[in-house]
Amino acid sequence: MIKFPYSKPEILQEDIDEVVSVLKNGYLTQGKQLEKFQNKISEEFNCDYSILCNSGTAALHLLYDAIGLGPDAGLITSPITFLSTANAARMCDAPVIFADVDPETGLVTPDTLKKTLEVSSVKIKAVTIVHLGGKVCDLEGLYNVASDYGCILIEDASHAPGAFHEDKDGALSKIGSCKYSKATIFSFHAIKHVAMGEGGCVTTNDPILTEK
Repeated sequence: MIKFPYSKPEILQEDIDEVVSVLKNGYLTQGKQLEKFQNKISEEFNCDYSILCNSGTAALHLLYDAIGLGPDAGLITSPITFLSTANAARMCDAPVIFADVDPETGLVTPDTLKKTLEVSSVKIKAVTIVHLGGKVCDLEGLYNVASDYGCILIEDASHAPGAFHEDKDGALSKIGSCKYSKATIFSFHAIKHVAMGEGGCVTTNDPILTEK
């Protein structure tokens, strides 16, 4: 027995019963439960579309491919994250540049993003910001900077389902609603808020992106 396990998710009898039900109906990867879960995600996060994937890494890779990252369309992201946030862009052959973070929060800020965009030697198509440990980035400010430079804003919210962003007027929006971003990704890895063996998701309000 592992003395200090990597994770100890709460697994209830009702969870076990649901898994057994899926095993018995013959659909392990698609079917009605997946559709039901996608609809629930869209409802919970106040977004128009959700696309389930087999991992958070797959969610990032699918999203980066769909928006057209590549050799001439790079990514800026945070160095304080799981490697997939950057690696999935490299899987699209896109260059990756790291923006500095606030030393107290670990979050990319509008100021650090702007400084990185100003000195970037490669063409940047997208910026993926990372909400860290439940702490939420300044989405409104980051969106304004990204828009000024013609970049798509993406949220890696693997640490932040259930969190809210507060804008300068005090209005709240759910992380995952994509009020300021083109899309948000979540992870359902065993150590995450919604724990599975693996799993991931993209949320967006863009029907063309969803179809891609």
